[in-house]
Amino acid sequence: MPYAVKHHYHSSLYVPSLDEATTFFERVFGRESKILSEYLRGGKERGVLYNYTTDYATFTPIAEVQLECVDPRALDHRRGADPRGRH
Repeated sequence: MPYAVKHHYHSSLYVPSLDEATTFFERVFGRESKILSEYLRGGKERGVLYNYTTDYATFTPIAEVQLECVDPRALDHRRGADPRGRH
């Protein structure tokens, strides 16, 4: 019987610095990280409005896994975002 994963959310890591996390993944894994706003750029060009900040996280692909690094200090808490995932 083959093994299959139907759904898997990306792994999220809280980091003290997105720059340091980006440097780490480049140095250790040779992988480029992208800031969330780079992924959302196409939507903004089409007029999509986001009601949250888009510079609080980076995404780094390693093999089949997409790692998300989040800087909790960069989240916009005024809009209800909570770094612990609670609303």
